[in-house]
Formats: sequence, structure tokens, C-alpha cells
Amino acid sequence: MKTVGIKTKLVEFADSRGNTLRGILTGDKGTARGVLMLPGYERAASTEPKFKRLADKLGTLGVASLRLDYSGCGLSDGNFALNTVVSYTDEACAAIKFLRKSGLRQFCVVAHSLSACIVSSLPVEQRTELERIVLIAPALNQKELQRYWFVRNTMRRKDPLFRTTWQNYRTHLNEQAFSDNCAQPYKMTGKNFVGATFFPENKELDYQEKMLPIVAKTLLIHGEMDDIVPRESLSMRFPQCCFVGQGDHDLERPDMMGMWLPRVLLFLTS
Repeated sequence: MKTVGIKTKLVEFADSRGNTLRGILTGDKGTARGVLMLPGYERAASTEPKFKRLADKLGTLGVASLRLDYSGCGLSDGNFALNTVVSYTDEACAAIKFLRKSGLRQFCVVAHSLSACIVSSLPVEQRTELERIVLIAPALNQKELQRYWFVRNTMRRKDPLFRTTWQNYRTHLNEQAFSDNCAQPYKMTGKNFVGATFFPENKELDYQEKMLPIVAKTLLIHGEMDDIVPRESLSMRFPQCCFVGQGDHDLERPDMMGMWLPRVLLFLTS
């Protein structure tokens, strides 16, 4: 028997800054429900295995999805150094607007890591209209996570064998050195220059409170061994959770995906 392939299309639209954003639309956009997939920091939802596999599974169930690449990442145009949580939120709004113009009327979102902050920062009317939300390793507590990452990077340079944990990072935190580091006009990751706004914008922010009004329709997916966004960074309670034993931050190894993907599919299509 011949298997009919799922429709897949490269799409593009503009954000408010004039950048051309691109993503992969999977499934029939004539269906009522659509799922917006948002990647973590410096990632590309268009190519990440977890989003590709989820999109394909949703497509077989008649649910369309859009895997968005933020500006300056993956398939999208733009200067990565100019990106902030505010600009990412604008781009997510542009993606929802595109889906609505495509004929979709019901929306869900799947967000990895930093994109949880973007979901919590959506305008109230858009957060309200989201029917289901899936957060994978949400980096909501930016205030403490930025300090944790700073200590982690600092200690790694001093002693590569030292293991920074959520339990010990405060002991090794130099607050003044952290503030000075945040104030640097430009930083460079392994892939990109980071502009002067991103870290100061978030160094005192915890986005968990903004998630509270929509937590009842949210499913948390988190790896037990995630050392980039430790589970302990979350102080809020999620009534619907799926914890992956030995799971890391990306949760893309086949055995790990086998633990959370069926739960997410059921959640998004129920």
C-alpha cells in the first residue's frame, strides 16, 4: 500500500523589524488546529530532531505545525546580536499571525528552554487563546540561571574537573564580577556575537510569575539530569509533568524521546 507523504513547506514572513523569518510548515494548513514550535537559545526548530519528529507525528494525526527559526538563526535572516526576549516575543507573535492568516483558528505551542520566557511574555490575548502549552526544560528563572551559568563557565576555566551544581553555585558566585560581565557591550558564544541588551534585560527577571495564569493548560517536560537548566531552577508547581530519567537538556536521544513524545502527542491532540 502506498503511503501518502505529509505536506511540508518552507514558509516565510516578516517581523516588525523587517527581518524575513522562515520556518517549516508541516501538515495541512486547512485544518483547524496548529502547533507553533519555538527553539531554545541559538537553536533552529526547523532542523532539531525533537521538533521534526513531533511535527511528523502531529501531521499523521491531522494537526498542522510550524517550526519557527528566530531571526539570525537557522533559515531566518537577521542579526543575532540584536535579539532580545522582547524581539523574540514579537517574532512569535508574527508566527501566530501567519498561522491565523493560513486559516488556523486553534493554537498550541511547544517551547524549548529560553522560549518558555517568550511564551510567558506573549500579549495577554495571545496567551489566553493558546489551548495547550508544552514547555521543554523551561529556562524561566533567568535571574538565577544567568548566575548559575556564569559560575559554571568561570569555574570550568579555573578547574575543568570541578562540577558546578544548583546546590553549590551560590558559594562560588562573585556578584560584582557577574554584574561586570553582564555589562560588557558585546559577548561571543561559540556561534554568535551577543548584543549589549540581552543579559542586562534578563539578569533580574524570573518569568515564572508570568506563567502562573496559564500553568493549568501547560505540560512540563524536563530531564532529570539536565545540567543546563536544572529542574531545581523551577520553584513554581506544574500540575502536569513528565520527567525523563537520565534525560539531558535537549531530550533528543531516541530512548529519551520515547519517554516524552507520546505524552506530548496525547496532550496536544486531546
